[in-house]
Amino acid sequence: MSDEKKIMTFAKEVKAEIANLPYKSKIMRFGVLSGFTRINGETSLGSVPSITYKTEIASVAKLIFSLVKDMYDITPRIIYQRKMRFNKSMVYVIKVESKKTYEILSELKVMKNFQPVPLRSMLNKENLRYFLAGAFMAGGSVNAPSSKSYFLEISFSNKDDATRVMEALQSTEEFSAKVIQRRDKWIVYLKRSSEIAMFLSYIGATNSMLNYENARVTKDLINNENRLDICAAHNYSKSLKKGQENIEDINKLLSRYSMDRFDVKTQAVMKARLSHPDSSFGELAELIIEDGIFISKSGVSHILSSLHEKASKF
Repeated sequence: MSDEKKIMTFAKEVKAEIANLPYKSKIMRFGVLSGFTRINGETSLGSVPSITYKTEIASVAKLIFSLVKDMYDITPRIIYQRKMRFNKSMVYVIKVESKKTYEILSELKVMKNFQPVPLRSMLNKENLRYFLAGAFMAGGSVNAPSSKSYFLEISFSNKDDATRVMEALQSTEEFSAKVIQRRDKWIVYLKRSSEIAMFLSYIGATNSMLNYENARVTKDLINNENRLDICAAHNYSKSLKKGQENIEDINKLLSRYSMDRFDVKTQAVMKARLSHPDSSFGELAELIIEDGIFISKSGVSHILSSLHEKASKF
């Protein structure tokens, strides 16, 4: 599966999970619908004003439909559309057509007197997590933990909204959120895996958070094992190369002198190296000690360096 498909699949899982949570209190429902409307709601003003929402996730469509109906006693229309491009997935269109539209937009702190309402009150401690849950369902995305990098984002249509959300996240002292511009959108994002897991938990996606952490830990373990394997292979390659150089030096000296010309420790090192060309200095020291001759790793290194100096003269 491509990274793009993994992102879409995991992000949809997160959205479906938080859409299925029980939003019982007025504060919860108000925050979720406000966050979703600010990002996803397309407003049409006129004699019969309307708000149109679109989502590919059935549980999200059901939630928005229920929130509007329960909070404002309005039954939205649901229209089913099929995307003509890419995966031709189903799009659920929830259309709220009512003279109460102005009242709804004002109460949700989205628009008042035909003007956008600055995003302030929805970002206090009481409302923030529910606003973010709605905002994520409307314009959020998160990489699957098995992807090459970690990234969670929420897309806003204007810089002011994005900046205020970034500052609200930073004020919790748990998130180092940042903002970037991508074409005509402003993106609030997190890149640290620990913060992404914390954010998922914060908006209520507990199961997704646990799956995310489990997959992330597994991925990190595999990466660490791979790094250790690479390191071991590199060290082995170095030992083998060094061993071949040592053997060349020893053979060059033995072509001119007999083994008896060298002291006992040097002879032991020479014999150990000739019979173990890929062993490290530490391993050679252990082999020599087993034969009853005490020598340290640095002692082996010193003797082989001395032999190299002598061999280089020929």
